[in-house]
Amino acid sequence: MWIVRLALRRPYTFVVLALLLFAGSLHVNLGDLRQRARTVLALATATVPARAQWIVFDPTNFSQNVLTAARELQQVNNEIQSLENQATMLINQARNLASQPYSALA
Repeated sequence: MWIVRLALRRPYTFVVLALLLFAGSLHVNLGDLRQRARTVLALATATVPARAQWIVFDPTNFSQNVLTAARELQQVNNEIQSLENQATMLINQARNLASQPYSALA
């Protein structure tokens, strides 16, 4: 029954499996048949697509991620404030230099 489902769902895989099973001579020894059966079974189980997955929500992980994002946002705000302070400081230094007489600069 599984071979019919496989043939309907994945026809190319079914053709490969059929070739593995029935290729070669009709006089197949038992060991060779077992090896082919193992190969077919391995390929058939490997080609089955995954079905629907469950969505998992971890509230502890979510809350930790929210707290981490809030901390990172605070760090970005601190960085912005620091850059604004540095810009104000540079403007004040430029005004101070402009008000100095040229002889004081040398």
